Amino acid sequence: MANESSRNLLQLTAGTKSFGTKILFSNSTFSINENERVGVIGPNGAGKSTLFRIITGDDVLDEGRLVKKSNLRMAILRQDQQLPLELDGLTYIQEQSGAQIWEITDLLDRLALPEAIVQRPLGELSGGYRMRIQLCALVAAKPDLLLLDEPTNYLDIQTLIVLEDLLINLDCTFLLISHDREFLRRTTDHILEVEQGDIIKYPGTIDDYFEQKSLLRDQLEKTSRGVEARKQTIRDFAARFGAKASKARAAQSRLKQLDKMESIDIKPLPAMARISIPQPNTPGRIDVIARDIVLGYGERTILRNASFEITSGDKVAIVGENGAGKSTLVKSIAGRLDPKSGSLQQSAAVRCAYYAQHVAAELPANSTVIDVLTDAAPHTAPNQQILDLAGSLLFSGNDVKKRIGNLSGGEKARVALGKILLSGSNLLILDEPTNHLDFYTVEALAHSLHTFKGNVIFVSHDQTFVKTVATKIIEVHDGTATIFHGSYDDYIWSLRRGSMRRDSNDESNTSQASRAHSKKSDAANSNNAANPPLPGHREERERQKQIATQRRRMEKRSGEIETRLAKLQIEQEKMAADLDFAPSNQELMAKLGAVAIEIQALESEWIEVLSELS
Repeated sequence: MANESSRNLLQLTAGTKSFGTKILFSNSTFSINENERVGVIGPNGAGKSTLFRIITGDDVLDEGRLVKKSNLRMAILRQDQQLPLELDGLTYIQEQSGAQIWEITDLLDRLALPEAIVQRPLGELSGGYRMRIQLCALVAAKPDLLLLDEPTNYLDIQTLIVLEDLLINLDCTFLLISHDREFLRRTTDHILEVEQGDIIKYPGTIDDYFEQKSLLRDQLEKTSRGVEARKQTIRDFAARFGAKASKARAAQSRLKQLDKMESIDIKPLPAMARISIPQPNTPGRIDVIARDIVLGYGERTILRNASFEITSGDKVAIVGENGAGKSTLVKSIAGRLDPKSGSLQQSAAVRCAYYAQHVAAELPANSTVIDVLTDAAPHTAPNQQILDLAGSLLFSGNDVKKRIGNLSGGEKARVALGKILLSGSNLLILDEPTNHLDFYTVEALAHSLHTFKGNVIFVSHDQTFVKTVATKIIEVHDGTATIFHGSYDDYIWSLRRGSMRRDSNDESNTSQASRAHSKKSDAANSNNAANPPLPGHREERERQKQIATQRRRMEKRSGEIETRLAKLQIEQEKMAADLDFAPSNQELMAKLGAVAIEIQALESEWIEVLSELS
């Protein structure tokens, strides 16, 4: 028991917390132990961030007790963290952590933070690099417990990969709030569910959590049915024999048993967003063709020579680092920004609806939810269709009468999405639609877009969302945009392998590289005006195909090794059993030794292949 106690970092016992009349959680108990990697999930407004504030001492329980390990060192990454933008990164890290430069050299390498970046003021850095510097400061302080409140919001995929690798190899316990199932799957080994007024801890990955929760509910329902059947039997007995003198005492005894039998409390399933997108009814092809477009603002150029084709049925994910020009590209496709040069054409049948990152903030504060959705829908749309969509976005009953100004960020984002989805457009352009949406709404939106009959062009860093929706990838990098010829898994794998020209010094050299690229492009354009390059850039396309082919070859080899290992292990067990009856059989011993050597060699190769794939 002493050893178990020493592993405990904090324990909540019978904890209760309310805001006004809303109970966030009641009589909840859980503990967090050393070396646990805990994903914290639950709907928006369930109390996840409040729980973090209680753990850090910035808020208090209404009832219950929170006990922490003596001298527990904690660090927290907050959603609204304010940074001293005038400080350089290195000074910020040292001031926040108290660490010396020589103590953080390895950590800077792990976070891909070169000297040229950390010596610059924070105000000059992208959001991804600011996040890395904050993480470096927190980890350098060597906390026992690290709290991460939605760190994946607004991060580009490169920084997500860096964060993921850091957490996988981190030597401290952490609690991580995230709505990205893939990110949780790779980084956590426990799940803390904050939902329906309770907090429950589950061992295992996010996939284990869903399986355990389903099995637990099935078991509770089965037990409840058994209890209710037993109760009904007792009631039937009492009703049948209660009036008979010979059976009256037995009937009363049975009724007393009934009073002692407890009912099984099965909480209703949480309200899940089931988003139904009206299918477009506009006939004709939905094509978007870009040839050598140049995009920018005023004299500042963001993208040059961007070429790609989007055809009917495509669901296109636009990926790349923060600040690379993804939002500029979708704004242009949506018709909100004209190209400086080049050709950007849409087929006549295209009817476009555009969701931008700022849309939720622009909703009229004094209007109600139903007013906003009704104004967005066609005049011919039935009122019930509007109410159904509102319900699918978790606005039911009197919720549709709430004023926009009284909604949370997540609720406003759902209203803004509702406006787009009700439009009946055949081309949906969505710039970061998943930010501020909870776990369940993100997945519901992904499945709805997957089955949508029109086209979707979107920007998102949520890996599960992209994998569910995307059928085509456009990469924005090095000042241009091209089709990535491979799956999203291929793209992520190529980033991990460092095979896509990634250079951690890119940000410090951007302006110089852009000027050089501009001169080269101008020269190329003057020489090749009559013969424009094909969309996708042939050399890059061939290299990306090689990456995808290599990955498929390695996945095939992994499967072959697993099959061979299974057969060898069966042979090994059989020969070992035979050897028990013939211990002096030299031939059998030699075969057994040879099998053991082959198994060892295959296991070594298998581990090497898996490391290449990871």
